[in-house]
Amino acid sequence: AYRIRLPRPLKVHPFFHVSQLRPVQTSPLAPPPDPEPPPRGVGEDGIFAVRRLLDARCRGRGWQYLVDWAGYGPEERSWEPTSMIMDPSLISDFWASRPGTSG
Repeated sequence: AYRIRLPRPLKVHPFFHVSQLRPVQTSPLAPPPDPEPPPRGVGEDGIFAVRRLLDARCRGRGWQYLVDWAGYGPEERSWEPTSMIMDPSLISDFWASRPGTSG
């Protein structure tokens, strides 16, 4: 079975058996899309650039932040522990934008 990335409005289970899949047919009327550019802000050291922190939740003995990654779409957002956020100003800016809350 393969998982297919589908638009959310379809509301269809995204896993399909191999027998249900066919190779993509190219057409001059519908040329293939340009390949995606490599993600911005990614170095050889595996450090990814953060666009912004969207949300926070308390898990166990610490906080996790919902990270919106620079150069990636919304489907790639992920919850990351505080220890993985290298720039402390991201966290302080996140909490400063939420008066009456603290982390």
